[in-house]
Amino acid sequence: MDSMEPDQRLRELFAKGEQVDIDYSVPVRRYFRSCQELMRMAGVYYEEKNFENSYILYAKFIVLSFEKLKNHPDYVKVPSNERKANKKAIMVAFDRAEKLKPLIKMKYQEAYTKHLEEQALMVALAREDEVRKREERALMLEEEERRQQEVEEKRRLSEQAMMDAFLLAQEQKKLEKERQAIEAEFAPKVTIDDKKALLVPIDIAPPPPDIQTSSQPQPPKPVVSSYSQPQQPLVGPSHPPPAAQMKYQPAVPSRESKPHTSHESVPPPPASSSSTSVVSSKPAINRSLKPPSSTDVNDNSSSNFSSAAFGASLTQSKNKYGLRTIICPADLPSKFMRVAVNNTSRNIETCGVLFGKLANEVFIITHVLVPHQTGAPDSCDTTREEDMWEFQDEYDGICLGWIHTHPSQTAFLSSVDLHTHYPYQCLMPESVAIVCSDKFSENRNFMLTPDHGMNVIGKCRKSGFHPHTSNPPLFEVCDHVISSGQHKSDIVDWRNK
Repeated sequence: MDSMEPDQRLRELFAKGEQVDIDYSVPVRRYFRSCQELMRMAGVYYEEKNFENSYILYAKFIVLSFEKLKNHPDYVKVPSNERKANKKAIMVAFDRAEKLKPLIKMKYQEAYTKHLEEQALMVALAREDEVRKREERALMLEEEERRQQEVEEKRRLSEQAMMDAFLLAQEQKKLEKERQAIEAEFAPKVTIDDKKALLVPIDIAPPPPDIQTSSQPQPPKPVVSSYSQPQQPLVGPSHPPPAAQMKYQPAVPSRESKPHTSHESVPPPPASSSSTSVVSSKPAINRSLKPPSSTDVNDNSSSNFSSAAFGASLTQSKNKYGLRTIICPADLPSKFMRVAVNNTSRNIETCGVLFGKLANEVFIITHVLVPHQTGAPDSCDTTREEDMWEFQDEYDGICLGWIHTHPSQTAFLSSVDLHTHYPYQCLMPESVAIVCSDKFSENRNFMLTPDHGMNVIGKCRKSGFHPHTSNPPLFEVCDHVISSGQHKSDIVDWRNK
């Protein structure tokens, strides 16, 4: 509501105050008493600074007294002193209503201004939040990009390390082959004398026959005999002189130009080409350069990823129909049953009228008036309605409904009870009908259903006991009446007054 412009809220408030309907079947004097209750409640709201509800009740009083009641068929039967008092009250209501208008408008204007400020603040906060979220998203994207770059760099370094290791292995393999080729080229060459089975240096042994006939002699291949120990001594000295040794074992060229290999001695030549082995070592891989797994990559990742209120009050209660709460003292039914014990013992119903006070949007039942009445096993009627007006003026109370006994029946509302309760609820939507059953030891709080029962009973012109449809129900248990052990009530018995 604070989002609505003040003038519009005022117009709706004025319209709510004009919503007053009367039922000509309800005695006109009851409406006059209801007007007095409207003035009392409006005064309570005014003192509590509940200006909106106060204005609504003053407006209803003005419309009811100044316009509606004049059309009631029994208006002329109202005593002149009551009509004069009502006219004076109209002037008071007009004066209060005019004073309330600027106060209410000021309240609405303040609420509307506060609403606009809150809206502007919310918009500013929303913008700041959006900027913050954009910055966070940018930081997240930047962080994600950095992580991806780190992963890509690690992967690239790992691949580079593997490639370097592979190239190094290939280079080592190549150098090994070169070394073996050089060793094979410059290794001492020996042959076997087949006839004498002696190992002799090739320079001393006679040349083989094919060498003399060959036009292009081939370099001899080193041959190793099949036996492990020679039977004849070698031809020539077993320890050749240094000169001869140098002649048959030429020096191997320097390998300082090959940085990755060095040999302290030259191994003996291989036995055969088939037995020659090439030693190749696998490249050493640094495991610390292994690309991180998806789990490692994502370890640092993070996800950032609440019958239209037919009463006079604007305050909506939490009960079914949004009615104002009525607090009923817990001992009220038992007190009333003690007062009615004589009638109950004779199977005669007893009735009383409930009066109370309004404070902070809550009604509290403070008194029960037992007026002059006549009773029967299934009904009871008041005989002097003036008792209620006199009591109401004396105690300055608000009528909140009625209470009666069912000496031999369960607690429910008969057709007569429905018609009896209709005027109470018509004038005060919160009005309650309390039924006390002594025989079945039960007390119930009833009301007419506002969306059905009030319409049916209001249009019914039958009297006495007569049938009504029960589906949908015409009455139900009240949920706005609360029993309280902290409050007390007084029973005022005027039957013998």
